[in-house]
Amino acid sequence: METDPFTQVYVKLWELLSDNPVVTSSFKTGNLIDMSNLGRRAYLEPTVATADLPELLLVPYGTVARIHSSSSGTMVTKQFQWVLTTGDLRVNRHLFPLSWAILTSIIRAQKDLRALTYDGHKFVKRVDLTSSSDGQSQAQRDSNINGWSTVQAIEVEMHFQTSALIDGATTL
Repeated sequence: METDPFTQVYVKLWELLSDNPVVTSSFKTGNLIDMSNLGRRAYLEPTVATADLPELLLVPYGTVARIHSSSSGTMVTKQFQWVLTTGDLRVNRHLFPLSWAILTSIIRAQKDLRALTYDGHKFVKRVDLTSSSDGQSQAQRDSNINGWSTVQAIEVEMHFQTSALIDGATTL
């Protein structure tokens, strides 16, 4: 069975960021939290230790669907957030270099994401880093770990033929 478009995009975003040498040299493997590949562990640790930082997650954030956005098409905008917790107050140690790595990876991702197909058709039309919010971690919320955090929002606009969605497989 063909992989759904949301999963394809999620996996491709991780692949593209994981190819960035700044990212691979900055994180321990277990601190890159790919929620499509948690293995047997289908949960996140309830507490974060200093050794768990910096930590990067890609989380689905929301979806906007415009059914019949054209006479024959449906437009879906899937939103994701890269959530980076540095555990370090020095902005030049993790926050800025990793924020830059995410930005440049999204720019380079355009071609690869637009090549994804579903039901034999390319579906990704637009990929944007829509906002970024930086701030110091809230020590109580983040297990008494101080440092910078950033949330970078990404939108991926996808277009599908509405008839293919109606007639297509709807089971897992």
